Amino acid sequence: MERAKQSGASAGLCVAHMMLSNLCVYTGKFATAEQATLEAARHLRADSRHESFSLSGMDITVHVPVARMHALSFRGDHAGADAYMQETLRLAEAQPQVGVLVWALFWSSFRCLIERDFERAGALAGRAMAFASEHGFGFWATASQASQGAALVIADPSRAAALIGDALAKLPGMLTWHPHFLCFEAEALLALGRIVEARGACDCALAMSASTALTWWDAELHRIRAAVIRAENGGDTAVREELARALAIAEQQGSGTFRRRAAADLDAMHAVVKRWGRNDSSDGSPELLPLPDADAR
Repeated sequence: MERAKQSGASAGLCVAHMMLSNLCVYTGKFATAEQATLEAARHLRADSRHESFSLSGMDITVHVPVARMHALSFRGDHAGADAYMQETLRLAEAQPQVGVLVWALFWSSFRCLIERDFERAGALAGRAMAFASEHGFGFWATASQASQGAALVIADPSRAAALIGDALAKLPGMLTWHPHFLCFEAEALLALGRIVEARGACDCALAMSASTALTWWDAELHRIRAAVIRAENGGDTAVREELARALAIAEQQGSGTFRRRAAADLDAMHAVVKRWGRNDSSDGSPELLPLPDADAR
């Protein structure tokens, strides 16, 4: 960033602010990421596409709306995120680089996964995978396979677990992406009754995020681990503590999307406890925490 400021070059400043934005997203600083993206957009110029390719190999004119899309999605402005997703796809389809289009489709699919819009997530991942396979982008084909699996977590958990597991095995070095896909894999495994494997996936993902400081998915991981603990008959207190941790992380990171989801699960738990008088018992009463469906809580 300092070198970019010293140079005063618009393209360099734009790329530097986008790099900061990406880092902030991965580390769960969503408000800061949004501000860095706005600053990057301020430095966009007519020749930014060419100069950004020279500096970083990326088309900054597409990268900026992708970053805006993700920041707004995490923060809970889904209508705003959708507008930037449409802008992303429009720009990606208008430019000549197939790799940029594949990249834009993949990250648009990811935005839909943040909001659990699984129908659109699967469709976009399918397009990304088709283009990537046709044009020899093996890495993006595999990444898109993982997104396709995540999009099936409710409709077909068996296929979801298989697709994600296979994709992650082919991407051992991409620890940045393992935690959130492991979260979806854990949810699928739990739906299949494979509770020990689901617990292992959650714990592995949280260990990865702790060792790398890439904590963008931690709130969801704790929320899903709460459901795993409930399936283990771990007791209402342990479940409540896990959900409270998910809520606290989401609030600290500024993720309205994840905060609302964790709060909804806590409210549902309190309602059932109040109805049944449950307190760390395993008496066969109804499940406190059914797995979330494909809504946009």
